[in-house]
Amino acid sequence: MEQQWNSINNEKDIEYVSTLFGYFYDACIKEVKYISGSYVGDDSRMKPIDDLRQVYMIIQKQNKEHSVIEFLFDGVERFNLVPANEEYDSIISGLLLKNR
Repeated sequence: MEQQWNSINNEKDIEYVSTLFGYFYDACIKEVKYISGSYVGDDSRMKPIDDLRQVYMIIQKQNKEHSVIEFLFDGVERFNLVPANEEYDSIISGLLLKNR
């Protein structure tokens, strides 16, 4: 399976990805990973500066042609995730992507 990577830089790119993935309707978040840029090295010295602030997100959809999309958001200033508990489904009914 061939992977295709695209940058989202403007409203036209947002519309393309949204259309390609059916506006994320009936999709679900499979995985999210945050990388701050801070770390403690092998010598136990700490680099306490969050200079990466990256969020990786994998979203899946029941669609044979376009079933998985992976996002990498750079320079994230805020990320809010409120997962549904086990009594509710976690199906996405829509997603808003904004270009700042």
